[in-house]
Amino acid sequence: MDVTGGWAHSGATTEDMLDGVAADGPMDADALVLMAGNNDLDLALPTEDVLDRLVQIAAAAAVPRVVLSAVAPEDGLGPETLALDADLAELAAREGWQYVDPMIEVRDEDGDYRDGATLDGVHPSGAAAAQIGVALHEALLHPSGVGPAGQTG
Repeated sequence: MDVTGGWAHSGATTEDMLDGVAADGPMDADALVLMAGNNDLDLALPTEDVLDRLVQIAAAAAVPRVVLSAVAPEDGLGPETLALDADLAELAAREGWQYVDPMIEVRDEDGDYRDGATLDGVHPSGAAAAQIGVALHEALLHPSGVGPAGQTG
């Protein structure tokens, strides 16, 4: 598998992402991985707006396969991240996308980071980021390994 590009910006909201992807036009790729929503949560932006923009991002990218990721845990916003993840899973099912939750090993049952998985409560530690990357990689290589709830495992 080759990673050939994409769009990312620290602190970006889904509105920023949509602007960036739309400006670049359709992508020459086999799959689009969307991991977005944490910064929208931080700004208390409406979930419906986030979901609508994700659909627009996928349309602008015009890539045949969309892999939608759960958001990262966030200490102090755990319930909000879990609620958004449920909405993301529903969106993926509705749009015919693959939903993956690569955060299982780094998130506790309350939606916060597990002990040792973050240094600041917002970003994953290096080890946690590696775990997330492995889970996303597996989901890309083996989409049939995604369970009924959309979780890898």
